[in-house]
Amino acid sequence: FAALQESPLLQTLNLTAMGINKLAPRAFSSLGNLTTLLLSYNFISQQLNGDELEGLSNIKEIDMSMNQQSISLTNTSFINVPT
Repeated sequence: FAALQESPLLQTLNLTAMGINKLAPRAFSSLGNLTTLLLSYNFISQQLNGDELEGLSNIKEIDMSMNQQSISLTNTSFINVPT
């Protein structure tokens, strides 16, 4: 998502049904103003260890529903997401 690095005011990112199959570590780290991240209806199949969501300091909503594979969560999956 490097093309979005110059979007400091971006608050909602809708990546619904984009064919995404994996989230890279720090995939959204340059998008610290995001409040909503929509990742539903993709093919994400991985164990989230927390690095993927690092940098989302203002996030309020993450939607990963209806992914056609499986997302495994651990006790650190959301360690970098504010409570």
